Amino acid sequence: MKQKTLLGMLGLIVALSTASFAKDGVFVGINAGLVNSRIDYKKKTSRSFFPVDAPGYSVGLDIGYTQSFTKIMGLRYYVSYNFSQSFGEKSAFTPDNGSTTMYNNGALILNHMILANVDYFIKLDSMFELYAGFGLGYSHFTANLLQAKVDPKTGYIIMSTNSSSEEAFPNGKPDTYFNEGASFVLPINVGLSINITEHQSLRMGLKIPLIATDFAAMGLNIPLLSQAEADMIAPPKGEIQGSIKNFIAQIGYSYTF
Repeated sequence: MKQKTLLGMLGLIVALSTASFAKDGVFVGINAGLVNSRIDYKKKTSRSFFPVDAPGYSVGLDIGYTQSFTKIMGLRYYVSYNFSQSFGEKSAFTPDNGSTTMYNNGALILNHMILANVDYFIKLDSMFELYAGFGLGYSHFTANLLQAKVDPKTGYIIMSTNSSSEEAFPNGKPDTYFNEGASFVLPINVGLSINITEHQSLRMGLKIPLIATDFAAMGLNIPLLSQAEADMIAPPKGEIQGSIKNFIAQIGYSYTF
């Protein structure tokens, strides 16, 4: 078994050592990675109540064209689409009539982002390239903030049964504040490309956002109350609640035709 593993590693090293410069032309790529949604709330109370970081995953697709100007440098033009989902949690404790109330709150973030990108690359040798560039495009977020008041003795979620009373339920559901936002975005792209063959490459990179996207209140759901009662205590629809930036680390595979 060890011999087979060693032979496989040697074969990979030989294949990579003989890799040629990646060719110019149209390419298609797929990628996956990790995302961290950094949330900046407008209200100070929200910053201490809800999570400010929401880690998660990202998947994406790239379609574009590679153009070399010399043997060592060139530009890559491409359109990219990224989808990400992230979730953050935070426990909060607030005074309540002489006692302490416990909350287990969360933020569920969904993002769709489409960009037109230009990356400048430098070929270190036949295998490795460094690249840096930027993307210009559109980003759409849904940001659902989950508020769960918890009974510290049982761990049950305390739910409002009407406007003046509450009850703990073993399978209780949190109150959900629905938010949405979309805007122009301008992330920086930096990373490393590894040319496996003339047609195939691996890319490891970062997308670092320069512009945050504001999100605004869209509604509130309190599971055991009517929508009319929930609307009475919900933030005004359209009121800005905060902003989000998505930091993405990804690894991808691309094929040049």
